Amino acid sequence: MPESDLEKAAKFPWAEPLLYAARFLAVVFWISTGALAYRIVGHDLRLWKTTNAGNHVVVCGLGPVGGEVVRQMIKTGYKVVVVDRGEDTAAVNGALESGASVIVGDPADKVFLGRAGAASARLSLPYPMKTQPISPLGCTP
Repeated sequence: MPESDLEKAAKFPWAEPLLYAARFLAVVFWISTGALAYRIVGHDLRLWKTTNAGNHVVVCGLGPVGGEVVRQMIKTGYKVVVVDRGEDTAAVNGALESGASVIVGDPADKVFLGRAGAASARLSLPYPMKTQPISPLGCTP
C-alpha cells in the first residue's frame, strides 16, 4: 500500500525546511546571476545603445582637456563615447562614473573610432597629433 504524503513527511521532518531553503537559495542565485551578467555586459550594452542611436559625441583622449569636455558634455545632456589609451585609470574610471562609455584603445586607430560610432556621431573631438593631419570625421586619418 502506498504511503500518504503525511506519512512521508513524518519520516523526514527536515524535508519541508530544506525545501524552503532550496527555494530561497534558487531565488538568491537567480538574482545574483542576473546582477553579475549585467555587470559583465552592462558597459557593452550601454555603448551599443549609444552608438546605434547616433547623435552622440566622440571624445578622443581623457587628458585634462578631454576629461573636462566629457564632464561638460554629460552635464549638458549629451551621450558621450570616449576613446582613450587607458593609461590613466583614474580618468577612465571618472569618465565611466560620470556616465560616459569608454573604449580603451588607440584614438588614432580607425577600428576604435568605428566602434565608437564616429561616423554617426553628432560631434567628434580630435586627438591632437603633431605628426598627422586631423580628419573631419574622426581623430586622425
